[in-house]
Amino acid sequence: MGYPVLTPVNFPGKVTNGTIPRRIKYLTGKYSVNSTNLAETIKRQRNDSFLTKIWWNKQIN
Repeated sequence: MGYPVLTPVNFPGKVTNGTIPRRIKYLTGKYSVNSTNLAETIKRQRNDSFLTKIWWNKQIN
């Protein structure tokens, strides 16, 4: 019981440098279809990256 053991993989392109991704990046089409809201979202989360922390990765004070 408990959480699964995840094994980092350095896949082709090395986008995450062997770190397990935290999220999926926004699709390229979203930048042209919904650029205003997407820009605001990225501003709030600070980055559109596979390694950007999302709500369950953030510490609660």
